[in-house]
Amino acid sequence: MYLHPLTRHLPQFERDDLQKLVSIKSYKRNQRLLANGEKSERILCVASGLLRVSLVCNDGGGEVITDFVRREEFFLPQVLQNDDFDSAATVVAALPSDVYEIPLSAVRALCIKYPYFTIGLLEHESKRLGALRMQLQRVTTCPTEKLIDCVMHELAKIAPSEGGGYDKRISQANIASYAGVSREVVNKKMKSIESRGLEIKG
Repeated sequence: MYLHPLTRHLPQFERDDLQKLVSIKSYKRNQRLLANGEKSERILCVASGLLRVSLVCNDGGGEVITDFVRREEFFLPQVLQNDDFDSAATVVAALPSDVYEIPLSAVRALCIKYPYFTIGLLEHESKRLGALRMQLQRVTTCPTEKLIDCVMHELAKIAPSEGGGYDKRISQANIASYAGVSREVVNKKMKSIESRGLEIKG
């Protein structure tokens, strides 16, 4: 079982032991993996597909997508000190996805024994935080048209379709939530693209 590039430098016996503990599960599109506040003993690593992460609005306005977790990326808890955690967000399959579920206790043990494994996880989280900052900057500074263009371009990289562009199973509602705009605005943008004779590939 191929798990993740982070594990390739581990001794063979460690990889073998880890594989015995890891389960891989398949999720349908829009199937929930974790709910906000739900307790879990396993971290998630995407083998294929795409997960979306969302937070509940304090004003009762529903959930807002904050980021996506793509292939070979993790959804990690905020604290690694315990063998379980309360999820800080809701995680849903944005596309049909295969996901490795790894016991947090096993990850903690590897971090203690192998500093380079810990550094790899820190680098992973640092990249994700950088992507979140960039998205926050776009949402707060970019004109709406440019913002939607940026989101569609990003989706084309993290969830490409065979014919180019992004996988159209990612709904306009998801794009709107991630961009911080209304679904009507996204729909208008799509119609504008089509009216100019440009193809939205998917």
